[in-house]
Amino acid sequence: MENFFYRKAVKEDLPYLVEFLAKLFMLEQDYTIDSGKQKMALELILKREDQAVIYVVLFNDIPCGMVSGQIVISTATGAPAVWVEDLYIHENYRNKGLGTKILEHLQEWALEKGAGRIQLLVDEHNLAAQEFYNLRKFSRSNMRAYYKYSAP
Repeated sequence: MENFFYRKAVKEDLPYLVEFLAKLFMLEQDYTIDSGKQKMALELILKREDQAVIYVVLFNDIPCGMVSGQIVISTATGAPAVWVEDLYIHENYRNKGLGTKILEHLQEWALEKGAGRIQLLVDEHNLAAQEFYNLRKFSRSNMRAYYKYSAP
């Protein structure tokens, strides 16, 4: 795996990241692909360096995967937590340990930020993602996610 390199994302990565989100959102029933909105969100994450991060994995200098995380305050743990968003590895590079490794980079960042845990949501139909997190010793929550848009 010597041709793989991990680093924080930069603005020049945005076209790849938007493409990755489109592929990920095809697997997640709650989300709609809108490259303009996804690009705006990624730009906001990149600007919040103290509270958010995006890591990319590159193969021969071409991004082939990503993960993002954002700090929230957990009232359950009484400490910061990192909300994991959008872990995606391009289908041509899966099953090579890249997802595990990029998640480890995010976990290290979380520790640096004082986070007591990392948390995430998985689409209930995405069995491959559920298995991935189960194998990495994530605990399944009894909580059920709900959402509502701010506009009436």
